[in-house]
Amino acid sequence: MKKQAFAFVVVFILLFSAIPAHVTGQKNEIDFTDLEKVFLKDFEERGAPGAAIAIISGDRIIYSKLVGASNAETGVPVSADTLFLIGVTSRFFVAAALASLAEENKIPLDEPIGNRIPGLNAKLSQVTIHQLLSQTAGIRSESYRYGPRDDKELDQYVRKISDDYFFTEPGKVFSTSTVTSALTAYVIEQLAKKPFGDVMQERFKKLGMFHSTFRQDIAMTYPLAQGHEVSGVAAPVVIRPYVDNAIFRADSMMFSTLNDLSRFAIAFMNDGKVEGRQILSPSVIARMSTPVAHVYGTNVLEEGEYGYGFLIYNYRGVRVLEEDSVWLGYSTRLRMVPEHRFAIIVLANSNVGGFHETVDKAFETVMTVKPRNQWKPKTALKLDQAEAEKYVGQYVNLPDDIEIALKNGQLVFRQVGIEVPMTKIGEQRFQIQPPTSSAIELKMKTGEDGKVEYMYSSLRAFKKVH
Repeated sequence: MKKQAFAFVVVFILLFSAIPAHVTGQKNEIDFTDLEKVFLKDFEERGAPGAAIAIISGDRIIYSKLVGASNAETGVPVSADTLFLIGVTSRFFVAAALASLAEENKIPLDEPIGNRIPGLNAKLSQVTIHQLLSQTAGIRSESYRYGPRDDKELDQYVRKISDDYFFTEPGKVFSTSTVTSALTAYVIEQLAKKPFGDVMQERFKKLGMFHSTFRQDIAMTYPLAQGHEVSGVAAPVVIRPYVDNAIFRADSMMFSTLNDLSRFAIAFMNDGKVEGRQILSPSVIARMSTPVAHVYGTNVLEEGEYGYGFLIYNYRGVRVLEEDSVWLGYSTRLRMVPEHRFAIIVLANSNVGGFHETVDKAFETVMTVKPRNQWKPKTALKLDQAEAEKYVGQYVNLPDDIEIALKNGQLVFRQVGIEVPMTKIGEQRFQIQPPTSSAIELKMKTGEDGKVEYMYSSLRAFKKVH
């Protein structure tokens, strides 16, 4: 392949406008020069073929930039209407759809789904819409990439869900789950009496998000960024075949554009209005933005809350709503600060995530925020034998069950044939270093009796069974 096939075509769109005076906490005069430098540096370091960024203030985009190619093989430039696969950021839009349907049909969010959908497993029928939207249904997660493409497969899958899909009691603990997302999609299509993809297509049209879709056969009719594998100095490689699985589309298979995501963010931060038109219910926005579950996060986010479809936490003195994703050759950053009516969206078509410096610089550029906490290496803390023994046991959340054991006086973490030592780094916090990935933090949670109940890793809970 010719070298020029990988050349990046750079397209610039810089939109500047005055920030409304009523937007509190934001700067009156904004120079985006330094932010642009940081964004381009982040882009270059991650090796993504293409990327797009938009910053929203009030009810408009005040800055955007498009850079590079939607496909490293063709060099077709990224545009504001290029579709990207947005991964688990999809959950945010699925939650908005179900919360809206429940409001429109006057269905209480704490009503068991079995009241509306007959024939479900008895335990599943008692799960509520609230538990699905808050990721507190107590249901295990399943790994997937490819699978059946027929819409009917979702119904067949849900009808086979049995008691062993529950790793803990519903409503007990927050834990993200692909199966919970699939159930959310199923409830949507049962309430609307049509396939999930069709329901979402109609919702997107009402929102003015005319390119967004959960359907691959529609996405391919628009300009579409391809996902890329990026490693070392090698040229980006298009990931083939393209992902699809009708059962789990709601979890991470939404396609959207910079323009469409910006439109939704503007509506979300302006009582559901865009260009003077009401496209979202203010009460749905308020409900989605209300913390409903505590998150014992790890790594970057140590503590926070969960609303319907996204994390809620304090960052540099402001309250942030976030749903980020890195998955199958794409990365998405969607962060909103509703109190200041500020949002940043970053899309890229590579498996390398990040753009953290860009996000940080955007916060500093538009708002007055507290200084950033400087990263410090984790210090290994002493762990005595009595405390270590509290953590020994089996932790379940199929299919990724975990064992913690004592080996020669050292706590070790075992999963799918891998054994690595555990280092204490805080109060009931540990760190492990897998051989093929970056360090992972673990958080242990004890009950009222002082015994360990759960272990948290990457926003998933694992129940200690013995």
